[in-house]
Amino acid sequence: MIKLERKLWILDQDFYNNYAAEGFPEMLTKVNRPYCVALFLIDGIKFAIPLRSNINHKYSYLFKDSPRTDNSGLDFTKAVVINDQRYIGSAAWIDTTEYREYINNLKVIANRFENFLSEYREMCTNPDLPYAEKLLKFCSLQYFHK
Repeated sequence: MIKLERKLWILDQDFYNNYAAEGFPEMLTKVNRPYCVALFLIDGIKFAIPLRSNINHKYSYLFKDSPRTDNSGLDFTKAVVINDQRYIGSAAWIDTTEYREYINNLKVIANRFENFLSEYREMCTNPDLPYAEKLLKFCSLQYFHK
């Protein structure tokens, strides 16, 4: 079961402090520039999917009419698991055009992310599949297998 959230968020600094201390290089962190995330609850697991510019792979949802870049969207490979509600910080604001597309395509985005999760799990089970090595190496979900 998927629960979609229309509101976008910024993760709290505690999230970054706790995970940066663990040394997770594939997790997106930038000093003084938090990432805006979309929250999805899938099978009881809360995922935070960051919005990014310049996404150059298929494991994403790209906005069709973004005024920023042609490659702006939600990057599924940099999704993280939110296992503590205190990690969800303040509400985020994005460009109106992108937000409208996000709202209008929530179900499409959720379905694509769910398909990505299935493919990711399959690659974890069968790392000899094409592209598995690269995806498994650069995906943030590798830190949340438990």
